[in-house]
Order: sequence, then C-alpha cells, then structure tokens
Amino acid sequence: MTTAQMKCYRRLVARAAFALGLSSEEREEYRLAVLKDETGKESSTLCNNTSEFEAIMRRHAADAGDWDLAAAFCLGEERRWVAMADDCARQLGELSGRPELDRLAYLQGILKKAGFLFAPACGDHWWLDFPAATPRIVFCILDKARRRLVKRLGGKYRLAYHFGAHWESVPAKEAK
Repeated sequence: MTTAQMKCYRRLVARAAFALGLSSEEREEYRLAVLKDETGKESSTLCNNTSEFEAIMRRHAADAGDWDLAAAFCLGEERRWVAMADDCARQLGELSGRPELDRLAYLQGILKKAGFLFAPACGDHWWLDFPAATPRIVFCILDKARRRLVKRLGGKYRLAYHFGAHWESVPAKEAK
C-alpha cells in the first residue's frame, strides 16, 4: 500500500471498529483478522495497492456501514480500465494531431461499432451499465489503434502503452 492508502486504511479501520463497538485491543485483532480473511497476508505492508487494498477497504467500509464507499471499492478494476481507455483516447488524439478530440464521443463511436447501445446522458459514468469486461475491451481496441498509429509515424514514439504519456502534437498530414 502507498502512504496515502495506509492513512485511509487506518482511518477506515477506526471507523469500522467504532461502528462495531470494539475496544482498542479488539480493534487490532479485528484489523489483522480482516487482513488475513481478505488477502491471506499477515501485514498490511505486504498487500498490493490495487485489488488487495480494495478488498480490505471494501470489507472495512461494509463493517462501518458506509455502503457508498464499499460500492466504490467494488468497482476499482473497472475504474482503472476506464481511466486507461480515456487516457489512450487522449493519446490517440495527440498522435493524430487532434489534441482537442472529444474522447467521450470517440468512446461512444467504438461502443456503437462494437454493437453496444450507449446512453450519452451517463457522461463520464458510461461504463456502469456495461458488463465488467467492457472497459478492458474498449481499452484494448484503443491501444491497438494507438499502436498502429505509432508504427505508421515511425520510431520516434514508444509502442508500449504508458499511462499519462504525452506527445507533442503531430501535424495532421503526417498522422494520416
């Protein structure tokens, strides 16, 4: 876990223990029991900062009675794929010389082409109504298009996907 995640984790453990009416001695036993149940690990420092962190936080949020937070931690993997798909669409826009590309409209077009109905009123939460694998599939489609464009542009760009990478705008005629 990262330092920031550790702080959130400790605060949520305290909230859950309070909601369960545990003493300070029982709180540490409870924390270790949840850690062991959810990850099979003996120490929170051994947990990864994605799926294991989310499993622990989901359980503590449920024990604290914070159902909105528990639900948010249920969608962690999908949120990461959506963020990567959005970032990949941005990279495609930069590489094609259109950095102002409407990423949501671009994603909508990909989903329509793949046979999914898209509700534009959902905005940034478009992915909540789709099966869990959809954001990953959309990312793979975008990444394939990005790789093709990178190959077409030559060796000055990285082929492998890197979250948050930026490229200077490529002249539109060079990108075609």
